[in-house]
Amino acid sequence: MRRRHRAEDALASLAATDGLTGLDNRRQLDEAMETEWARAQRSGKQLSLLMIDVDHFKAFNERHGHQGGDEALRLIAQTISFNIRRPGDRVARYGGEEFVVVLPETDLPGAMMIAEQIRKAAESLPLFPGAQQPITVSIGVVSEMVRQGDKLEAFFGIADKALYQAKHKGRNRVEHRSSVAREMTDQV
Repeated sequence: MRRRHRAEDALASLAATDGLTGLDNRRQLDEAMETEWARAQRSGKQLSLLMIDVDHFKAFNERHGHQGGDEALRLIAQTISFNIRRPGDRVARYGGEEFVVVLPETDLPGAMMIAEQIRKAAESLPLFPGAQQPITVSIGVVSEMVRQGDKLEAFFGIADKALYQAKHKGRNRVEHRSSVAREMTDQV
């Protein structure tokens, strides 16, 4: 009986984990986000989200091969995880070279501080053999007190807009969007 429970636990863990990075996968992130969203609506406390993208990853992958790209993603995943300290905070691989960090009960200054720590830590990773520049990340941050009627999809969309802004302004930077409550209720 114990063996069966361990096997079921192992399967559940595999189903919730990204195989490359060991982080939560997209499905697990979606479930956790639904829970945190509802909690933030009930409590009236802020919820912050970091959307992180590895800069110039396609070119990196072409230069260093898929094995090098996989190793870079693992290093970035570890770097993000090392900079997330509270038990309630979540890190997930969102897809490809994108990662998401969920920061419950975290205001904008706190989220920006964590995002900047992650950005600096990624930039200071050792150079890959043959690389001329460090791996860098761009980060979009959204932080808001979630109200009834606000839409989770819009929250992600706003973080994505902040990420796009960071990319557009030259990459290797952190950008935020705030005061977005009306935008969250207007978007579908």
